[in-house]
Amino acid sequence: NSTPYVLSVFYDGPVSKKLTLAAGTSQVVDLIPGSFHVAGRVSAANVLPFYGEETYDGSASYSETFYIRQ
Repeated sequence: NSTPYVLSVFYDGPVSKKLTLAAGTSQVVDLIPGSFHVAGRVSAANVLPFYGEETYDGSASYSETFYIRQ
């Protein structure tokens, strides 16, 4: 979480997961392979939420960074 806010990230696909990350922190999450809807929002009313779709393979490791574009 490269934002100055608390970040909530939601994964919805073959399994559903929710992460809550403090500002400047990171977390490892294990997901089964498949396609996921990914959404993120921060604890600031003036920042629009994020939404996208990702497909994860079973034998790979991924890294995602959330930041606020100015």
